[in-house]
Amino acid sequence: PADLVNIATFQNIFPQVAVQDFTKGGVIYAMPLSVDTLALVYNRDIFDQRGVAVPPSTWDGFKNVVLQTRSLSASGSILKPAAAIGGTAKGVTNATDLLNLIFLQTGTSMTDSTGTQAAFADANGASALNFYTQFGKAGGKYYTWNDAQGSDIDSFAAKKTAMIFAYASQLSDIKTKNPFLNFAVQPAPQFDKNNAINYANYWGLAVSAKSANASTAWDFINYVTADTSTAGSYALAANKPPALRSLIAQYLTNPVLGPYAAQALTARSWPEPDPDAVSTIFNDMIQSALKGTLSTSQILQQAEDKISILLIQR
Repeated sequence: PADLVNIATFQNIFPQVAVQDFTKGGVIYAMPLSVDTLALVYNRDIFDQRGVAVPPSTWDGFKNVVLQTRSLSASGSILKPAAAIGGTAKGVTNATDLLNLIFLQTGTSMTDSTGTQAAFADANGASALNFYTQFGKAGGKYYTWNDAQGSDIDSFAAKKTAMIFAYASQLSDIKTKNPFLNFAVQPAPQFDKNNAINYANYWGLAVSAKSANASTAWDFINYVTADTSTAGSYALAANKPPALRSLIAQYLTNPVLGPYAAQALTARSWPEPDPDAVSTIFNDMIQSALKGTLSTSQILQQAEDKISILLIQR
C-alpha cells in the first residue's frame, strides 16, 4: 500500500514490533488493528492478605512474591500456587509465549543474522529455559506450579492462584468465570527495568497478491487501521488495546488496558517460521526440562535443530 502509507509513515504511527513483523525491505505487507501483549494479572485480595503492598515489576521482585503467596505442605507439595509459571501448556495457557518473552528479555538471539538458522542454544538460551522451569521443579526454592493444578485461568478465577500471565483478550474469560474477582493488571516483570522488553501476540490485516481487488482491499485496511477515528472506534467496541501510537497515548491511564497499551511500545518479536509448530517445540522443551532426563544444552540443541528445519522449509 505504498501509495497510501509509506514505510516512514508506518514507522511513525505503529510500534516497532509491527515494523519488525509486517515490513521487509521497505515494503509493507500487513497493518495491525490491535497489539496485545502478555502481562501479569494478580489477585488483589490475596496480595493484601499476604502483605504484598505493591505488585512486582522485576523478576527478582516476582520471585519474592512467589515466596510470600504460595502455600506448600510439610512435604513440599503445592497447596495453593503463587503463580502459573514453569509448567507446560497443559496448565499454563500461555506457557510457550511466556518462555518466548523470557528468551527475548535475556537477550537470546533466536536466529542468526540471516534469519535462516535458529541460534538460541547458547548460554543466554540456557539461562532463559532454566529460569522459566525453576518454578515448576518440585523441591526448588521457587517451586509453585505443576500440571496437576489444572487450567491456570480456572485456578485464578477460583481464587486458588495469586498470579497468572494473560493477554487483554483473555480477561473477559476470567470475568465470565468469576464476575466478582478482585484482580488487576501489571506490566510483565523485567530483568532490567531500564530496558523493558515485552512479547506481543496479534494479527495484521493483509491482501493476497492474487487478489483481483487489491487496491480496494488496501484502501479498506488503511481506513480501519491508520485512521485514528476508525481504529479508535474499533478498540473501544472490541475492548482491545490499540495499535496506533496516537491511540496508545490515550490508553496509558486506562486501569485495565493501560499496561497492555504501554507494553506495545516495548514489544519485540523474532521471525517465527510457523507459530503453531514453534509453540509445540517450545512446549516439548519445557516438558523435557521438567523431566530432567536431558541436559539443558541437549534440550536446546534439539529444539534449535527442529526450528532451523522450519526456517529452511518456509
